[in-house]
Amino acid sequence: MSQETSPRIDKWLWATRWCKTRGEAADACRSGAVKKGGQKVKPSSTPRIGEVIHFRKLNLWRTFKITKILQTRVSATLAEECYEDQTDPEEIALWQENRKRSALEKVHGQGRPTKKDRRERARIFGK
Repeated sequence: MSQETSPRIDKWLWATRWCKTRGEAADACRSGAVKKGGQKVKPSSTPRIGEVIHFRKLNLWRTFKITKILQTRVSATLAEECYEDQTDPEEIALWQENRKRSALEKVHGQGRPTKKDRRERARIFGK
């Protein structure tokens, strides 16, 4: 097969906008964030129509079925036509709820101080 008819999986992930860059897609494959049939996928493997891919992004495993092979990056609306998202909607909702909860439960005093924190510190310590 020529490269025109069968691109690499990292190129397909980039073209369908699952990854921002092709390098990010290749790194995801190498790190085990892309699986096919429970096995890690190499960046150079070829995607085929009808295959089910598992992709981890931001600690959420997404499952999708490939419906169209792309050679170049396309708009988001066209990219959505190239796969069927088979991820459980309840799992996505739970993941979103956990993300919101963790953002709300940020422990005060961790990370860089805010302008308000700096002013309070200056008021107390005179600096």
